[in-house]
Amino acid sequence: MLLNFLNRFRIQSLVLVILLVCYQPVRAQSKISPIIILQSASDEFSIEVTNELVEAFKYPEFKYEIINLDEVTTIPIPSGTNLLINTSTNITKIDEKELNKIIDYLGRGGNMIFFGTVTDERFAYIQGIRAGADYSIDQTVRGIKGVENIFPGFKGMEFYSNFSIPHNRLKKSSFTDQIRILATGVTDEEYPILFENSIGLGTVLVFNSYVLYEKDYRGLMFSSVVKMMPHIPYRNANVATIFLDDFPAPLYNTKLEPIATEYNIEQAEFVANIWWPDMKNLADSLLITYSAMTAFNYNANIVPPFDYLEWTSATIRRKNRLVKASVHLAQEIANSRHELAFHGYNHFSLLNEEWDSNSSFMESALNSVKKRWRIDDLGPLPVTYVPPTNFIDSTGIQALTNAMPSIKVLSSLYLGEKEFGGDRGFGPDPYSDKLFNYPRISSGFNIDGNSVFNQHSMQLLTGVWNHFVHPDDVFQIVQRDADSFESRNPDNLGWRSTPDTTTSLYNEFLKRLRHTKKQYPFLRFVSADYGAKIAQDWLNTDSEYFETENEYLVEVIPPKEYQSPASNKEEKYWFMYVPKQERAIIEKHLSSITEGYSFSSLWDGYLFHFYSKEKVISIPKPKSRKRTEREMLSGLDLASKRFNTYLTNPFYLTASSTFVQPEISAEEQLSNAIDRYIRDPKNQQAQEELIELSIENDEVMRAIQILEFRLKSDPNWKKEDIDRLVTYYGFESAYVRAESYLEDLWKKYGDKKVLDLKDRIVEQLGLYSQDFVRRWRLREIQVYGETNETVLAYTSAIESQENWPEIKQRLRNLIKQDPSNDSLYAYIMQRSFYYEPADSSIALLEEFPDWSHDQLNKFADQFANIYGYQIFNYDKALYWASRTNSISSRTKLEWIAQKGEYDTFYTLALDYLRDNPGNDSLRVFAGTTMYYIGFKEKGYEIMYPLFGEGKNTDTQAHRLIEEEFKFITYRDKKDLFRRYPNFFDKNEKEILETDLRWNEGIRGSLFGEYFSDNFDNQSARGGISVQFGNRLDISHLFKLEDIFVNDREGSVNFSSNFTGFGYEFENRKEDYSRVFRFGPSILYGEDGLLGEAFVSYSISYDSTFTALNLSIEPEFTRQAIVKDIYKLKGEFYREDPWLKNNFLTTLSGTGQFYTNEVFTYSLTGRGYVQPWGTPLRARLIGELGWQDASKDFPNADPFFTQNNYFLKGLGFDVRYRNPNDYNYDSLVELELMGKHGSSDGYFMTGRFNLEHKFKKFWQIKVGTEFSTSSVYQSNRIFFTISHFFKNNLKHPKQK
Repeated sequence: MLLNFLNRFRIQSLVLVILLVCYQPVRAQSKISPIIILQSASDEFSIEVTNELVEAFKYPEFKYEIINLDEVTTIPIPSGTNLLINTSTNITKIDEKELNKIIDYLGRGGNMIFFGTVTDERFAYIQGIRAGADYSIDQTVRGIKGVENIFPGFKGMEFYSNFSIPHNRLKKSSFTDQIRILATGVTDEEYPILFENSIGLGTVLVFNSYVLYEKDYRGLMFSSVVKMMPHIPYRNANVATIFLDDFPAPLYNTKLEPIATEYNIEQAEFVANIWWPDMKNLADSLLITYSAMTAFNYNANIVPPFDYLEWTSATIRRKNRLVKASVHLAQEIANSRHELAFHGYNHFSLLNEEWDSNSSFMESALNSVKKRWRIDDLGPLPVTYVPPTNFIDSTGIQALTNAMPSIKVLSSLYLGEKEFGGDRGFGPDPYSDKLFNYPRISSGFNIDGNSVFNQHSMQLLTGVWNHFVHPDDVFQIVQRDADSFESRNPDNLGWRSTPDTTTSLYNEFLKRLRHTKKQYPFLRFVSADYGAKIAQDWLNTDSEYFETENEYLVEVIPPKEYQSPASNKEEKYWFMYVPKQERAIIEKHLSSITEGYSFSSLWDGYLFHFYSKEKVISIPKPKSRKRTEREMLSGLDLASKRFNTYLTNPFYLTASSTFVQPEISAEEQLSNAIDRYIRDPKNQQAQEELIELSIENDEVMRAIQILEFRLKSDPNWKKEDIDRLVTYYGFESAYVRAESYLEDLWKKYGDKKVLDLKDRIVEQLGLYSQDFVRRWRLREIQVYGETNETVLAYTSAIESQENWPEIKQRLRNLIKQDPSNDSLYAYIMQRSFYYEPADSSIALLEEFPDWSHDQLNKFADQFANIYGYQIFNYDKALYWASRTNSISSRTKLEWIAQKGEYDTFYTLALDYLRDNPGNDSLRVFAGTTMYYIGFKEKGYEIMYPLFGEGKNTDTQAHRLIEEEFKFITYRDKKDLFRRYPNFFDKNEKEILETDLRWNEGIRGSLFGEYFSDNFDNQSARGGISVQFGNRLDISHLFKLEDIFVNDREGSVNFSSNFTGFGYEFENRKEDYSRVFRFGPSILYGEDGLLGEAFVSYSISYDSTFTALNLSIEPEFTRQAIVKDIYKLKGEFYREDPWLKNNFLTTLSGTGQFYTNEVFTYSLTGRGYVQPWGTPLRARLIGELGWQDASKDFPNADPFFTQNNYFLKGLGFDVRYRNPNDYNYDSLVELELMGKHGSSDGYFMTGRFNLEHKFKKFWQIKVGTEFSTSSVYQSNRIFFTISHFFKNNLKHPKQK
């Protein structure tokens, strides 16, 4: 057992020893010495410049140490120091010992940067200032011009504007001829702004400028640091975003220059049909994903309500129909790969000043945007926000985060003022950690030095280029005094063509993109929301720098959790400066350790770009960091001698270095290499030598030719050759050559390696024409077969309306091959919606199996709407609605109602409202729908919570009830009030109370009547009455009256008087269609007791009217009363309209049987011509009548009868009735007739009637009748005065 233990111990010990020998952790290496910054705390310029450097070093995580020259007497410069920086203009406190230490450091090969020349004469030699210089200041020179590539590709370009600040440093006469000028002024191209000076083996970089305290120059300062630290790589985010500001936005159907001249079309058509398609094609060709910044209005509205009239005003034609231009474009973007982001409700910046310090109005505007976003179906709420005019303050940011929590990315400006939204870096916003800053640095379609300078200033530091353009940039051709910003198209360029010039805004923008792609070949053009996540991962990843004797090492510590969803998120992108003479070594090294590399020109060398997933990057040190001790001592000796003799013998500087050996010229070397290559072109060594020398002499095309020859000659390609060829294509922007060469390679090989090379070229240089893409995608199908990957790549590449039939068929074939695929059905459906009519998409859907519906759920709302509103298949509409949350409850209810399933509709409506009691719009819809389909009571029940004090009265439900009141019967209105009192607002309640009083209030009346005829028969009756009940239903009238009857024989009057009471019952339909009445009366006088009774019934039906009446009563002449004569009287009356109510006939008849056995009857017919039925009506009347009696009493004793009497007449009547129905308030009637009777010849009759209701609930009725017949004439006058007493509404039921 002990033996086993010892054996196991020996084995474990051996393993431990092996691990200790083999494992050398990165952190065991020495850390790279920090950059030493010499600063003076009492020097404001020094503090500001140092702060800019510190801010810059945060991104690459360069370590630094700040030495405050005001506090120390010694300057520590460790032997491994890579860079010494001075920011102080006052370094007099540095003593001779420390100065000599700096000279020693430089002489041995150290590097130093002066950010601003210093006037201490002791530092003149280091800075390249001539002895005896007077250190006078030039206060005029402005701008920076690149003599060398101070930024990638910036050689010969300028950074200058009328607002540029003078550099205010030493005059150009202050410097020796030995300096190497890298940048000059713009206003004086001989004035050195940035130059190099050699000190021994070391290099000093000097900024002869006093403007470096501004953030604009941070990138240039960083570029100089990178130059002085060759071969030290640093990570970058490697993303770019092109922002389309003010797009989509309101468009206008007006013509504007210069587009009116170029295209002769309106602004809306230009943006929708030319600008946007061109921008999409550009994005497809260069692999760009835009962020489109939606602005809904250009109005000046900062006070609710916030309308969207401008947003919906302009129209464009799509698929033979007019659509709202801005909404259509926004929906198109929302359904594409591009990001639909947010720019503002209008173009008022969220600043206290612009919104009158009312943040609640800001939030109201933003809340209205959220509603509009959903109304227009623009997809998920936006993530990215760009402030209008790039201004926003802390109040605006607070309003933004409160009202739109979906916003996570703020893209304002990299430059500018922090309190107004500018001066933003990458990271959390200073006013809200809910927002990540992803700032923009440049703008416009034009390419100019200032914009490119700003671009590189941020991009070289961070790897990010955020740029914005506007669709209306092309229209800004005039600089107005009122404009806050410079014209965005000052050269009056057209979009695609411009008179008298070969360029245009489109071409200028293409140049800008190609310039960027050339300088940063791996740059990923992504949307802002995506780019911000990549930037967050970049910031959350840490870098630590180490070194060994021969290498620099950078260890990457990834974030705990990545924000980016990209599959290659672990891939890191790097920048690194490499001197010209080191290029070949670095190329070979990177080809072996990275997935890809490229380079662009920077300073007198190259900026290398590469990417790798490795967590440790190792780079060989440059030759300048591998010098022998002897070389360093020789350099130190030279520097010391020159420095010591500088003041007394400045010309010593021109002496040659004793250790520099004469070299063969570059031209000679290149010529010799060409000769060797011509003698043996297949010799690998000769090829390599010529490639390297061609690159060093900027004759890149020769290197391309050699590499092309190599690949075409030998099918066994090397990765290093491919890397270099692709890099050199990009270096020369040789897009056409690369495409042509790929065709040659395909013809020769036609295999996978050519496809891989194509992919590499496409990735680094950008895509080409649609024809190119289509051609190569087809070749992928030839090589790999019809797989999901190849077919989808092909169809994606050729997507267009004209190619849709081919795409559709290929996708159908894929589905047949792989019917259980979990994404193909959704893929084809998405494109079907875009490229063909809705009915075709539905036909395609119905080919799919039911189980595929799960992957089609994202289209469920579209399917539901098409089925519901176009195909009218409500079952399927509801099926798809059940698979999405995007279909509103209202829409589902609408489809259920269309199916006629009203019980389901009602039940679901109650369920939805129970879950969402505050959803008033749903309640309105459900309630009004139930009402209109005939379920009034259920509709009332649903709508009722919408009514009441303090509720919104501007809804369809309120309008419905208001309209209902116009037609509802009095009885129903009263019943409605009893059950739903809140339906009645103050006005409607007053109307109901008024109607109640007229219809059911106790009516007290005073009435009277007087009658006389030409036989001296007279009668009068009058009295008072009280009526109870509902006069539109059942009522009871009680009356007390007095009757006076009189006649005269000769000169003697005989009279009788009776007093009594009566009762009348009435049952009336509310619409007066049926009326039943009866009533008795009892009267008593000195001549005895009288009684009378009647019963009557009338009916109206289909515009006809029929009335019947039967009564028994005394004959009211005194002779008849004395003789106790009663009569039984029957009457009928009939009205019939003809000719669309323009002609009316009436027929009336009377039969009377007297107790003295006399019988009389009459029959009368009339015809009325009534051409109109307005409140004022006039009619022509024709009349025929017949009367007869069983006994003739021509002297009216005891009463008058006519025997065999024929009557005819003509006349008219006039009536005014207001309102013109049975419930009138005023009535005036007049009738005049001319008649001719068989016994009395011509005479006239007439009648007049007046009725009127007064406001205080009084009513008067008065009328008269007369006749001028010579045989029998009668006259009658009557009146009634009534008052209606108040009747209270019954207390309503509680709801």
